[in-house]
Amino acid sequence: MHPLDKRQQEIIEEFRAKYTSVPSRINSFKDTHRELIDEGKKSIQLPVSLREHSEEIIATYYICFIDELISFQIEKFVEDLETTTKALGLQNGMETMSLLTLTTENLRAASKIPSDIVKNLVDIRGGDISDEVTKAILVKENIEPYFQEMVLNLRSFSSNVDLRWPVAQIRYAFDHFLRSHGVAKPEKNISQIYREICTSYPLSEGEDIYWDLLYFQLLSPIYNDLVSIASPMIEEKLSSLEIERKAAPILLKAQQAAEKTRASLEMLNSKLETIMYHVFRRGLELSPEYETEIENAMDRVLRRITLEKHGVQDIRNPEEMMDIALERIKRLMKEYEPLILPLLEPEDIKPYVEDKKGFLEKNSDLLDRRLRMKLKRYTSPKITPQNLAKGFTEYLKQSLKAKERHSIF
Repeated sequence: MHPLDKRQQEIIEEFRAKYTSVPSRINSFKDTHRELIDEGKKSIQLPVSLREHSEEIIATYYICFIDELISFQIEKFVEDLETTTKALGLQNGMETMSLLTLTTENLRAASKIPSDIVKNLVDIRGGDISDEVTKAILVKENIEPYFQEMVLNLRSFSSNVDLRWPVAQIRYAFDHFLRSHGVAKPEKNISQIYREICTSYPLSEGEDIYWDLLYFQLLSPIYNDLVSIASPMIEEKLSSLEIERKAAPILLKAQQAAEKTRASLEMLNSKLETIMYHVFRRGLELSPEYETEIENAMDRVLRRITLEKHGVQDIRNPEEMMDIALERIKRLMKEYEPLILPLLEPEDIKPYVEDKKGFLEKNSDLLDRRLRMKLKRYTSPKITPQNLAKGFTEYLKQSLKAKERHSIF
């Protein structure tokens, strides 16, 4: 199908503005713009897995909704539809409108990420924060929320979602954005990007791979390109900050202190998660050096969190300090599943393996109590950030032993 000319684009824009619901758009467009649809249908050759789908609906939907989100032709879009069903593990495919609507929703979500990231880059880099910490912040604040939304959309059709597929959709949105800003990126459809990710990263399921996919596979390869786009705005902000510094030094000092605290906490979190990644994902030994680094990082994380919340690094209420530590450990559990093992009794293993999500939801309060008891046991009588960090390191060692013993991960 040839690119749409200016008049055709005007027709479609008028059509989009006139009709708000998907069915009314589809039906009205089919009735009034038969020539455009017929041209689109000529370019479609449905693969076997999509034979039950209507070429007419796909062509209409592509022209009405998808063409504004992608820059490749309808033939490649059909390939992406087929890959979507494969990424969901659906042997019998999906109903046509459901497949098209799902694709549109996820592409729209993905398309919001690049501009949001550039805006945040300006704020972060304007505060003179390191690249490692900046990337960690961008993943947590700008990518992960949209990624989780996209995964939920996919899981409404299948529980077996290949997480590399929504990553490929986001990566396409990044490449599309970069090309629009003059960065030389080869034109690939989402299926091509997906195949490249599958080649470099073999894992496809589990919340514990979110960080690997979003930080290492998605953001890191294009980070420098995004910084280049944001650089003029970053320079402008730095210039503005310099003016503010001269005009209002006290206000600027408070702003810089807040940015420094935030950056320091993100840097410590990133340091901690990097070590966890090496130990749990790459299978490296928890060496004495790693133990010391984990203790120091966790100690400083807890102090930074209490400083943000209370303005002091040590608080007098030991239970509140314990709560802060428990909340941080539970966050790590979501990404590093073996951390749950020391909390499971022998009789819990089978039901946990059979239905992990259901087991965790059903036993949430019980597991929280067990975690509190374990951490207290591994922490010396006085609850301080340093002692809690030592207790966490001991808990981590028990998790690794349990992982070897049960061999369920």
